Amino acid sequence: MGKTYKPTWRTFFELGKEELRKEKYELAIGYFQKSIKYTKDENSKTLNLVYLAISNYYLKKLDESIYYATNLFNKKNKYHQTLFWNLINYLDIKNDTKSLHDLKTFFKILEKIIYKNKSHICIKNSGKLINEIYYMRAGVSHCLGQLRWALFYYSKAISYSKEYQKTTEKKDISWIYTDRASAYISKGLYKKAIQDINNAISIEERNYRAFLYAGDIYKHFKNYNLAISMYSRALLWSNSIFYKKEEYIYALMHRGYLKIKNENIEDALEDFEQAYYTDKYCLRKYHEITKKIPQGVKTILRINSRIKI
Repeated sequence: MGKTYKPTWRTFFELGKEELRKEKYELAIGYFQKSIKYTKDENSKTLNLVYLAISNYYLKKLDESIYYATNLFNKKNKYHQTLFWNLINYLDIKNDTKSLHDLKTFFKILEKIIYKNKSHICIKNSGKLINEIYYMRAGVSHCLGQLRWALFYYSKAISYSKEYQKTTEKKDISWIYTDRASAYISKGLYKKAIQDINNAISIEERNYRAFLYAGDIYKHFKNYNLAISMYSRALLWSNSIFYKKEEYIYALMHRGYLKIKNENIEDALEDFEQAYYTDKYCLRKYHEITKKIPQGVKTILRINSRIKI
């Protein structure tokens, strides 16, 4: 039997990363620029821009580095997330820890550049940019499971937001409190999480994620009625443009399960049906909940709703 040969070709992006590791920054820049030219995916383009900014920094071309970096903080409009947040969420879902570590390095570099500010480029709203960097460093650390660093940078972002309230929207402060609450929950610090959730909701009452985390806390303490109420409040604001489909399904699955615990079977069936018709793989994704659903309820879902379970 003949040998099986694996393809040796690599993308411009992979070649660029290899040259970056070898500290051949000019070659790396050339490959990243070519990669952007032939890439249609938005997240891939964003990642290329990150590495272009890093490469230019190591070449001490601060003007070019800032040019690439600051463009990544732009939004299509006020209702969209920045390219950076889309990228962080994308890498988290893919569990691409290597790229997330590179992002951490990038934010550290960018923070240094802005504080030194030796570039001739005028950085608009540098205070707001620094706050965004703190928030994103926290977000990346959170994705990597580095909760101590995540809490450190969430706290820095909150302090900075309070100090520079004129350049920070109230809605943004509410989201930072919410994300810090999530980190506290992961560490089992529920009292601190509750304080942050209360602060988040007092600033922005439509912050659905704060209600989602509140539901998780009440569920942990087995206060099922309040947990159901919190998940319902989260679903109430599900028409928000920032609402993620995954979070919508999360709220439905958990609320449905708690309704079964409260013997409210009919309403629970509606939640499971709604979740299933939104994502047919939800019962598989939430197998920990699915396996706890009583057989009688599963039979009803199979017969009446034609749900494979």
